[in-house]
Amino acid sequence: MGDASQSVNPYTSTSFKEIAKVLSGADVMKLCKSYRSTYEITNFAQHICPNDELIAIERHGEEPGVFVLDNEEEEAGQIAYLIKGFLLSANKSMGIVCKTQLQASELYEQLKNVTPQLYLLTSESAAFVNGVVITTAHMAKGLEFDEVIVPKVNKMNFHTRMDQSLLYIACTRAMHKLSITAWGALSNFIIQ
Repeated sequence: MGDASQSVNPYTSTSFKEIAKVLSGADVMKLCKSYRSTYEITNFAQHICPNDELIAIERHGEEPGVFVLDNEEEEAGQIAYLIKGFLLSANKSMGIVCKTQLQASELYEQLKNVTPQLYLLTSESAAFVNGVVITTAHMAKGLEFDEVIVPKVNKMNFHTRMDQSLLYIACTRAMHKLSITAWGALSNFIIQ
């Protein structure tokens, strides 16, 4: 089972047809309904990696927020503002899903004084905790969060086919609320 659009390496993902060929005679069933994210988040992610067979569950929420700032400091300030809003909400988990481990580590250093509930999740982490977790799309694959922030979604950072898959993975970790932040020119993968 899996969503080919959520492959961390889209160049090696296997299609439904290829699996059916290898497992000839096996009962094969496509599961096309998306239950994790709200209708609005699922539709937003569909603009990043379209899948005509995907059916978004009719659980509505707010439209994803896209925040384009003038510089890196303003972007960090917007992320801090979003974290403070999360801490005042009833939601239990927030993921800040970066493209690379270096970006996650740098953002953690910028934001570590915002709240003591801020954690950096790496391959060396001993456990997953609730609160605000900064991690990468690779590490977040298979996880879900009440709220997700995807930072640095600009043309320089997200422009290749691999980047497109990582951005899709990051956005689809969100169950209830999704925020995209960028400074400079917004990535072409984001349609407003």
